[in-house]
Amino acid sequence: MKKPEKKPTKSAQNRIIRSNIAAAKVEVIQRAASDKELKPKEKAFIASYIANGLDGRNAAKAIRPYLTDAGADTLANRMKSRERVLNKISQYTDTLLENAYSLATGAESEQVRAKMTIDLLDRANIKEQTVKVSASVKLEDLLPD
Repeated sequence: MKKPEKKPTKSAQNRIIRSNIAAAKVEVIQRAASDKELKPKEKAFIASYIANGLDGRNAAKAIRPYLTDAGADTLANRMKSRERVLNKISQYTDTLLENAYSLATGAESEQVRAKMTIDLLDRANIKEQTVKVSASVKLEDLLPD
């Protein structure tokens, strides 16, 4: 007799999600670092931007720790206004979203799939909605002939 599969604990599920996302981030950061189209400062900003969860201020402070918040915001805005930087960020975030989507649709654990689906919906700014459905059925339609 086969033992029923043990459900992974919530902390184990979170570790799986974090490790998969971390692996995707590392891959993306390595690609950014080796990108020949970008200047070194742009590479560092993009890698830091992705590593910091798309937080421009913290990304700028990671590459220029002496900056004030205002200075970091200015640097982040300047970097993100460069077309090649924006295009690369878009490419790399697409990779991360593809990874999240593959987890949402293909993870073995139902909880991991649910958590990643919720995460993707949150990123798309889609909130939970309640839909009310009403129907009327005649009693004769339910009874056999």
